[in-house]
Amino acid sequence: MQNITPPKAEKQLKKQFTNSGAKSAYIHIPFCRKKCSYCAFTSFGALNFIDDYIKKLTKEIKYFYDDTPLKTLYIGGGTPSLLEIKHFEKILSLFNFEKQTKPGSNKGFQASAHLKNPLSKDYTDYNPQKTAQNNAFTCDDIPKSLDISIYTPEITVEINPESADINLLSALYKMGVNRLSIGVQSFDDDILKSIGRLHTAKKAKDIIFLAQDIGFENISIDLIYGLPGQKMNAKSSVLAGNGGCKLPQSIAAQGDFTYWEETLKEAKSLDLAHISLYGLKIEENTLFYKKPPKHLPNDDIQADMYEFAVNFLEPEFSLYEISNFAKTEKYYSKHNLNYWNDGQYYGFGISAAGFLNNTRYQNTKNFKEYMENPLITKDLSILTPEERLDETIFLGFRKREGINVKKINEKFSIDFNEKYEEILTNFIQSGHIEKTKTGYRLTLQGILVSNLILSEFLC
Repeated sequence: MQNITPPKAEKQLKKQFTNSGAKSAYIHIPFCRKKCSYCAFTSFGALNFIDDYIKKLTKEIKYFYDDTPLKTLYIGGGTPSLLEIKHFEKILSLFNFEKQTKPGSNKGFQASAHLKNPLSKDYTDYNPQKTAQNNAFTCDDIPKSLDISIYTPEITVEINPESADINLLSALYKMGVNRLSIGVQSFDDDILKSIGRLHTAKKAKDIIFLAQDIGFENISIDLIYGLPGQKMNAKSSVLAGNGGCKLPQSIAAQGDFTYWEETLKEAKSLDLAHISLYGLKIEENTLFYKKPPKHLPNDDIQADMYEFAVNFLEPEFSLYEISNFAKTEKYYSKHNLNYWNDGQYYGFGISAAGFLNNTRYQNTKNFKEYMENPLITKDLSILTPEERLDETIFLGFRKREGINVKKINEKFSIDFNEKYEEILTNFIQSGHIEKTKTGYRLTLQGILVSNLILSEFLC
């Protein structure tokens, strides 16, 4: 790996961006009202800098983006739903998007989109008049440069329940945003409070109902397992084989578990398209790292929680990637699949990472540095063929379909079966890897120890 540092990185990156052909972009919005206890992402509470940040972000995008029509755009954070409507209008106006191949095929991109009785449910925690942050929206507010009726890219915006309202969601829908990723984390109020979340379980459900009534069809939620005090319910109907779900033996023997199953039940009842599950990892620079919480489930219990969730959510949801479940293939995250398929993508904003023309890069995580010069990068590395092979295998095994041996052989001029014969044989015999029609994939037991297995493939 060849590392390049500023200021040379700036010029090198400009070259890498030119005609890269990348059709995905990630944008980082680093603002939060409050830092969650487990969060290691780059975020700040300086909300008074949002306007200035959008100006710097605009400068960066205009300098590096080569106008290639995008297939996916993902606006993450932080808390993007802290932005005003005008900020989203500005961001979306900076990009070209691929045009429809099947007119009218995407419900979320119809120019005639309108609210479907947005107060048909009991949104008692919401105040539609709360517009200090998100000014009232009308159809006339859509930028004239955006013809949303002809686009079919996947455009995702992350939102938090406490910072989104009817005006913002309506505006995003009419601007062409067709996927929401909602940071729910848990449907237990005590756990939400213990990890520093600002919303309640009711507010989380309310924002999901509101988004559905507005017209959002592709809604994903994030849930975390292994949280302080989090347990599973081994005394419920699941023990009796409800839905064909089986509890791991170590869990069934413990008998007094609550919460995790209840959160999964709530998620399953909400008519969602997509669910992402993440095990709690306490990382440096988090509040939990500085002050470790009590009553944390150990690694074995976390693994049991994951296995329980897979059994509980199937067959309504299919596990298509280690952490991700979707109702149908239609709702697979196209943006994230581009990552796992080792595709190219732009990264814009503080701490954002990208991959273009065999080069990985990451912007500075220092807020002052970015605001002084949004074109500066912290790291820029040109990958060797061996490193590219390692990444292709690592990312490919994250997908439930696994890796495609023929494609790897053609891409890297190797014989995969011969190169990794001993490793494959050992893990197939142990039940952690299995053969597929196109190659190999991790079994469920393999997923539980995936880091250990994948480390064996690294050059």
